[in-house]
Amino acid sequence: MPAKTRSEDPGFGVRGFIFDPLNPPKRPEHRYNSNAMSRLRRRETHSRFFFITTNLLRGQRPFNDREYEILATALNRTRKRLPFALCGYCFMPDHVHVIIFPEESTSISDVIKSFKLTTIELFRRSGDRDSGFWQSRFFDHALRTRKEYDDALSYVHMNPVERGLVVEPRQWPWSSASWIDERVGPIEIDFLRLPSEPGARL
Repeated sequence: MPAKTRSEDPGFGVRGFIFDPLNPPKRPEHRYNSNAMSRLRRRETHSRFFFITTNLLRGQRPFNDREYEILATALNRTRKRLPFALCGYCFMPDHVHVIIFPEESTSISDVIKSFKLTTIELFRRSGDRDSGFWQSRFFDHALRTRKEYDDALSYVHMNPVERGLVVEPRQWPWSSASWIDERVGPIEIDFLRLPSEPGARL
């Protein structure tokens, strides 16, 4: 599901984030191992699109609707603290998916660390969970082409359908599917102008 754009701007995010495919940000020249986990040294951590998954510890009870609201609050607060574009997300009973584009002054580790610490603080205040419910590591994959981006976003939105939670992606209230289609949902998504060709580099 490709992200929508606004024709009046040459590449933008609704919170002022700008991605111009004709003038992309500078990136390290070395290549990135997309199979790496968070314990490994990452060579690319910003200025490109990343598909990230972070999981609950095994044995933790699944998130419920009240806790999904807390996750949404935490993600919104993280966006206010750090400069990154949020292009897609999905809160699942035992894990969270996000697609983000961190600006040069931040990194994927900064974003995930801030999100997790904020959730821990909010859950502690609510009395719903103690501090040890996230796995310490997270999985990330750099999205290098328009096709990879579209495939990742489709995977994120289809996750609740594949798990039998809903029939259609936009029926799940805790993902970006309904926002991208109808501007409905707890978290505002950054709509970026991207090249239309599937093989175009991002």
